[in-house]
Amino acid sequence: MLIPHQKLFVAARTECNTRIGQFVRYPPTMETPKLPDAKSRWRCSKCGNLTRFDVVRTQRASEFWHFDLAGEPNIEERILHSDDLLEVSCRWCGVGATVELIARFDE
Repeated sequence: MLIPHQKLFVAARTECNTRIGQFVRYPPTMETPKLPDAKSRWRCSKCGNLTRFDVVRTQRASEFWHFDLAGEPNIEERILHSDDLLEVSCRWCGVGATVELIARFDE
């Protein structure tokens, strides 16, 4: 029997590609949470956490690096090609399957 918060070593096939040997927390049938925007936020439905989450993302970008004469780098230009959210889990209780996207209340 699998524990929901236990990391599993699996080969997951998605519609676009195959990811082999990644650590994932979600069964293949569960959808990974979306990134929150100005009108939404994450909430753990198990413990009620609204502020602390562990997030695993994969980003692919092109950058222009400029080095000064001392050798210190400065990134002057960055183009983000892809940004994939792989995993979100609650920092307090450690469960990823209970993180949901809810509406943000304006005061």
